[in-house]
Amino acid sequence: MILSSIFIGLIVGICSLGFFKIVEFMTSLWIPNLPTDLSFPLETYDYKIGMALFIGAIIAGQILSRIDGNRPNGPADIIVASHREENPNLKDGFLTVLLALVSLSGGASVGIFGPLVHFGSCISALLSHQFKHLNKSIIMSIGAGSAISAVFSIPIGEAVNNFV
Repeated sequence: MILSSIFIGLIVGICSLGFFKIVEFMTSLWIPNLPTDLSFPLETYDYKIGMALFIGAIIAGQILSRIDGNRPNGPADIIVASHREENPNLKDGFLTVLLALVSLSGGASVGIFGPLVHFGSCISALLSHQFKHLNKSIIMSIGAGSAISAVFSIPIGEAVNNFV
């Protein structure tokens, strides 16, 4: 059980760090340097901000139209699936994660930790067929916790969380 948890946590942690690094890289392409003085002259407006938001919104709209019910999934959907001891809708789950990735990269005001919890749970649910000795709620909680702890760089805290 411990080795299975470590393996799932490792896979999910690497994927979550990849998600975080992609967002960090994409925003570095368009985010402006903040001025050091308190004035905001209009001639310093950078068109890249508007273009990033526009392109991100177009792509996000296309992704959202492919999700069942036109509603992105979130941690609440993972909790419901966990209580029912069933897999979450993986297609909608990964589309939701892609939607969050595009939205965050384009500059939308989206939280990063909700999508990471969902991402970690979906990856661990995808891996769950390899670990029949663990029930679904344990596997999904390992994935959710691993995703957050990887971004916060606290793997020891995650190990304690999963075994308490």
